[in-house]
Amino acid sequence: EAGGMREDDGLGLRMLFPEGPASPPDRGPEFPYSARQMVASGCARAAWSDEGLWELELARQQSVPSELCRTPCPEPVGGDRIAWTEDAGFEGRVRTVEAQVTARVDDILYGSARLELEVLDASGPGAPEPGGSIERSTKAVTARGCFRAEWSDEAHRERILNPPRPVPA
Repeated sequence: EAGGMREDDGLGLRMLFPEGPASPPDRGPEFPYSARQMVASGCARAAWSDEGLWELELARQQSVPSELCRTPCPEPVGGDRIAWTEDAGFEGRVRTVEAQVTARVDDILYGSARLELEVLDASGPGAPEPGGSIERSTKAVTARGCFRAEWSDEAHRERILNPPRPVPA
């Protein structure tokens, strides 16, 4: 398996050249690659010296529930309060965002609905300001996992997600 969360994630590959059993490896140049390129070239994940560190790094990059948003949310709808973790630039930095979905626009061109969001809370590099508006695709919001707050009327949310179809006359 190649590193990265999505196929288009950027990865830095550094070649190590061992000089001998008693000396540290010479650090060669770093090359930018995408996860897709790594998989195409037959790359497999090397074993970490401590597999527990690898598990911790994967957990750090995944979304975690917030105090209010505790229900997994693979399909956000208008009215949802959602929390997720997203990429914050190079070097694996991430930020967390909690926002209210003010609108969901199905986008046939990109194959993923667009969400208009009002930011309620955010932290991490380049985090949007609370009270501001941002737009994200559902694919971007759910890539690392997404959580939502419970609705007082879950049946109403279900009707928004799966509207009843008209019965032909």
